[in-house]
Amino acid sequence: MDLPITVPLKRSVIHDGETYDALTLDEPCLDDQIAYQELLETVTLVPSPEGDEGEPLTSARDAMRVTRFWISRLSGVPEAVAGKLKSEDQAEVTRVLDRLWGAVDPDPAGNDEAA
Repeated sequence: MDLPITVPLKRSVIHDGETYDALTLDEPCLDDQIAYQELLETVTLVPSPEGDEGEPLTSARDAMRVTRFWISRLSGVPEAVAGKLKSEDQAEVTRVLDRLWGAVDPDPAGNDEAA
């Protein structure tokens, strides 16, 4: 996967007089990872639906906060911009985040080049 990845926005975001027509996301730096650990200290966990066997889950509110955090940090835009993304753009940006984290195989046929 070539980095960074640019996601054109279907609906531009205007913040502080600046228009954002696309977000360019890259892998996290050390400062991003430190800030994430600090954010996790404020996150509320709820019991897993799997009971004691499963890992606790982040509350829905905090899951959205974490997503907004990563959109902001990996694209270099203020969190206010990330928070103004419309649903369709959120979905595409989240797909890119999943690719960055390796959560989704971008090519299920296995045709990606070896790292």
